[in-house]
Amino acid sequence: MKRISLVALIIGSVILVVIATPLVVSLVSKARTQEPGEAAEPRQTAAATSAPASSPPAEGNAQSGVEKKADGTPGNGLPTMIDFGSDGCMPCEQMKPILKALEAEYSGQVNVILYNVYKEGELTRKYGIRLIPTQIFLTADGKEVDRHMGFMDKKDIVAKFKELGFLPKAGSAK
Repeated sequence: MKRISLVALIIGSVILVVIATPLVVSLVSKARTQEPGEAAEPRQTAAATSAPASSPPAEGNAQSGVEKKADGTPGNGLPTMIDFGSDGCMPCEQMKPILKALEAEYSGQVNVILYNVYKEGELTRKYGIRLIPTQIFLTADGKEVDRHMGFMDKKDIVAKFKELGFLPKAGSAK
């Protein structure tokens, strides 16, 4: 009986260490990078792919100078794709050039916005982001019509734009 209790205690301790260690490390890293007197912002720790807490915030996007509504969209009457990611997340890093190319190629037709989950905690919580990267597709009036979690290549994103009516389908006039 003592042997079973000892084994259960060891297993419980290992599980506790595995769960608690990343949380403690992220809290300590956050505290080190926090300005004196600045309140700590809670963040989601459930992201399956995430950057280390000590990584710097993302560089933003080309539309960062545009005033955005509370839902994170420019409010310019265009459909929007928001990508939530982070620096140090390999699939997020692989998507950055794709998203920047889409932003340039479909400017005036679709807003393509990149947000860093660690920098935009309020929007991350608002949209319930649990995994990065996550792409959210919104109509021109801000209604979510689709969501994809994980890496998405350019061909699939363009196909999704067409499927959702953000772009004319092949063979249709603009």
